Amino acid sequence: MTATSSGSTSGNQDNTIRSSVCKGSAQLSGIDAQIFAQIVPDHEGVITCAKSDGFKTVASNTNQVNNYHWVAWYKNTLEEDVDRIADTGNYHGFTKDKVIDWERYEDNIRKLNGGRFPERRDYLYPTDTKDGVLSFWGDIAGYYGILGDPQYDKIHLEAYQQFSYRVEKVYENVTLGYDDNYCEKNPDKCAPEDDEGKQPADGDSNDGNSEGKPFCDLYPNHKDCISCKTNPELCPTNGETVYCAAGQPYHACMTYCTGSNCADTLGDAYFPYGKGDEADEGEEVKNPCIGTSCYTDTQSSTRRYYAKDTNGYATGWYFDVTTVVERHNETKQVKVADAYVGANAYATEIASYERIALKEGSAGTLTYAAKANKFWETTPRYWVNQGKQTISNDGAYPYHFASEGAEGSGKNNINLYALIKKRDKFYNVIHGYPDITEVSNLPKPKGYPATDESCVEVLGKTTCSDDKTPLIEIEVDLDKDEAQAQVEVDRFVHLVKDRK
Repeated sequence: MTATSSGSTSGNQDNTIRSSVCKGSAQLSGIDAQIFAQIVPDHEGVITCAKSDGFKTVASNTNQVNNYHWVAWYKNTLEEDVDRIADTGNYHGFTKDKVIDWERYEDNIRKLNGGRFPERRDYLYPTDTKDGVLSFWGDIAGYYGILGDPQYDKIHLEAYQQFSYRVEKVYENVTLGYDDNYCEKNPDKCAPEDDEGKQPADGDSNDGNSEGKPFCDLYPNHKDCISCKTNPELCPTNGETVYCAAGQPYHACMTYCTGSNCADTLGDAYFPYGKGDEADEGEEVKNPCIGTSCYTDTQSSTRRYYAKDTNGYATGWYFDVTTVVERHNETKQVKVADAYVGANAYATEIASYERIALKEGSAGTLTYAAKANKFWETTPRYWVNQGKQTISNDGAYPYHFASEGAEGSGKNNINLYALIKKRDKFYNVIHGYPDITEVSNLPKPKGYPATDESCVEVLGKTTCSDDKTPLIEIEVDLDKDEAQAQVEVDRFVHLVKDRK
């Protein structure tokens, strides 16, 4: 006899979002762009592509139950349905007086109940428990229906929008070099034979003047040296003989700096008369971006530039400029809605809610009428909210949660009943011992308990407990789908009223 729950668990539930690489130059607009502006990328650079992957709703506190409400019905047959308008059921149990009366037969009661005997207290229904277990004691032989209905504290809903985007960072690496064979290979681009005083002295690896000789003394016919003599203002030494200091290229004398310190500040200052021609196609080094690597890998390309002297002649000196483009694909989520729903609501109440939709725009507290069309055919009096569904939104967010039935479908839709961890359950159980003298072979006692017997009315028919009917316990646990295993039911004696 498997228990049943009142609500549906179909529909969108707590979900995840699939992400994919952002390609091309897609950009966001409107509210998506406003939300995306909150994202701080993990890598430096410029965002060159961005897209929304979708939304998801996360529910928490879905196992925070305040207490459990239990309602009991007596039934004429096992298959008979219960009166779903009677929110207090029709079986209301018995008082401790009956427990006291049966204490004289305690040993026999324990034999029928696996060693258990009821405490000296009232066993009245409906009742509430702090955990999801009910120790149900019945005193009428026959069939019962028992509803266990957990009450929730409040359920927290959060919605997130996920974005996938690409970050690009472009930078250059510059390397200085000298090609000993450049002028031999390109005589048309270099200075004539009589103007070859442009290379560093032999053995010099630093500043072209390791022997301490003035540059213009070494190359007196160099046009810069001639210019320096006739135009002292061009020389940083006020017309005196110019020396080449390591790492300090002088505009007038074309220092050839090969020290490592040159690369740190390399720029147009090292080539005061222009960068010169870019390398021919055959001399250029490139790593083209092909296919998906354009979006996932680092791409680089190198171009070579040759220096010119004051006369526009190439010198053999060059620098390689490597342009590097780093691309990083990232995915992040931004919180777009926050709300509490179902405060003090019972599971049967949550089952009557419409699905909850994520809607654009901010909102505060919204209230809707819950339909009593699941387990109950009335609004039961123990429902604290009396059939009203309240969604308390935080108005600081750009989206809000609302009832799908009232406001239509949204960016994301969830079935709250499907998300709660403990749902209401309805159990069918049997008290199968009508006469303790038959079950335990007791001699008929001189007197049975004189307490007034319990009576129930089902479909106009009244059934009462008998003074020979023992107290029987059935443990109902909401974590289990069966209150009684079939083997337990099979060992019960046939009910007197079902005998033919």
